[in-house]
Amino acid sequence: MGDEPELSLSVLEKTALIPLVARAQARTLFPELGFVDEQAEYMVEALGIPLDSFGLDVAWLRGTILRAKWFDDRCRQFFKANPNGLGVALGAGLDTRFQRLNEGAIRWVDLDLPEVTDLKCRFVKVTENYRVLACDVTDPAWIDQIGWRAGLPLILTAEGLLMYLAPQDVRNLFREVAMHFSSGKAPFSFLFDYASPLLVLNSRFHPALMHTEARFRWGLAGAEAIRLFDPRYNIIEDYDISQDCGYPTFFVSALHQFMTMGQPFYGLAHVQLQRH
Repeated sequence: MGDEPELSLSVLEKTALIPLVARAQARTLFPELGFVDEQAEYMVEALGIPLDSFGLDVAWLRGTILRAKWFDDRCRQFFKANPNGLGVALGAGLDTRFQRLNEGAIRWVDLDLPEVTDLKCRFVKVTENYRVLACDVTDPAWIDQIGWRAGLPLILTAEGLLMYLAPQDVRNLFREVAMHFSSGKAPFSFLFDYASPLLVLNSRFHPALMHTEARFRWGLAGAEAIRLFDPRYNIIEDYDISQDCGYPTFFVSALHQFMTMGQPFYGLAHVQLQRH
């Protein structure tokens, strides 16, 4: 960790830096949110990434922190109810959720492409309870590598991932998850965020993406729509986070919901599976 790591990421993989930079600023920009990510602060400093690399749009920064906090809170609830469960972050990027949540007991797997995991492993310590896997989430082979077994409580997260995938890959992912994890009675939760079709269409104007060549590829007209992929999904929560990021985004979200009969502009979803 003494030398500055060389960043040789693809355009898509560079998107892993976007939420990292946002979380590193949470303590100073939004102290009222009570969110601190010391590991992100350290990584950004060690990598020499300017804090304005992806712009300083306050609504975007606040939304990224609120999103991380939402995922953290629901993961904490899951592990409080299932202390022996397993957490798996699909497309984890440079996220540090395990480091934020860990109290020495939870089991967690971060999964992403090799270039990202190689960089991440320069900063995090792999332990018996925490693993980093180099896998492509569009290849269902990851399911056999995470260490899950029937009867083990499981929570999957896909934060800042699905909107970058091809629509067919997203559909296949939801179908594979439903097929493999719907049997048995052990608790199962899947947390993910999604962009509305309108947001996907205009992603080139996203305040962070406009500093990169990355663009959104997949959108969803409300979490309920994933039941078209597989009817076994039950929607526990569908939250339009854009309503809490400041007045401009609240106005956009309210207008979008009015025009689409209540569909979120940018949603955070918690789903479970019907069990047989």
